Amino acid sequence: MTPKRIGQAAVSALVLSAAAACSTPPLGGNPNVPPPVKRMDMVNDCSSLVKIRGKTTAAGIAEQDAWIAARYPGARKLRQAVTECGATPVDRITFERNGVEKTVLFDISSFFGKVGKDDLDDLLAG
Repeated sequence: MTPKRIGQAAVSALVLSAAAACSTPPLGGNPNVPPPVKRMDMVNDCSSLVKIRGKTTAAGIAEQDAWIAARYPGARKLRQAVTECGATPVDRITFERNGVEKTVLFDISSFFGKVGKDDLDDLLAG
């Protein structure tokens, strides 16, 4: 082999080695790395709010938790944030079950910002 050919062969081997190092691991992958969380269709637009009817903060939160538990047994809450759809206060809850993530928007206008007997706001105020 000529020096030019040896150089080309070395470059080819280096390129192939680099490509192999960057390739996707074989199926089964690393058993120490958990599988990625899949995202389900997200109910996160204002046209698909889940109406909560609780009149107090405690009742409203319990109703949200019951709604999730009834439809997604064993779900684990990941994130929760209060936002708005127009003038409607909304609780955006993201949860995970069996490696699948889902977000639901709850209309919390029945209790959010209202103070009443045994409401969380009332209890915090003393």
